[in-house]
Amino acid sequence: MSDSGELAAILRVWRERLTPHMAGLPANTARRTKGLRREELAVLAGVSVDYIVRLEQGRASAPSAQVCAALARALQLGDTEQEHLFRLAGHATGGGRISRLVPASIRRLVERTGERPVAVFDAMWNLLLWNRLWAALAGDPSQVREADRNLLWLHFTGTSDCHLYGPAAPKPSTRPWSPTCDAVPAATPTTPSRDSSPHG
Repeated sequence: MSDSGELAAILRVWRERLTPHMAGLPANTARRTKGLRREELAVLAGVSVDYIVRLEQGRASAPSAQVCAALARALQLGDTEQEHLFRLAGHATGGGRISRLVPASIRRLVERTGERPVAVFDAMWNLLLWNRLWAALAGDPSQVREADRNLLWLHFTGTSDCHLYGPAAPKPSTRPWSPTCDAVPAATPTTPSRDSSPHG
């Protein structure tokens, strides 16, 4: 079986084993399947129903790392299952590259921390996971193109300042970021650089 075929099959298995109750959804309507509907998984993962259908039919074989992270969260995958998902989607998890995997324990912590805004970033400050209060404070990341969900990019372009500091606040200094910006490339030499034309 090809990776796309295996990805399609395993996604169906994971979706069908997760009940609406386990996912925190109401289950008061007649259902033909014990597990989640594709529409429900799409809502939980923040992707379109059509994309879920194409993934499960093997017609979309290379979901992005952020989509994989969203699917792992929505499907409540364990760490080993999440690694398997990333591998089938063609995302390397070793070899010196920055990991995009969010451990199941961290996902549960974010989901259960409802009284304060929480977000999870990788070592390059790409946003991987967030809760509802974070979205309310900083703007809903699901409405932003994946390539633009980078905190450094938003900070230096000023896109997020109105959310994080308020319109009347003084312009934030960029100096606190300098040590991080200098250290990350040295620590992760094989990580591809950000596209120099993110809006192209």
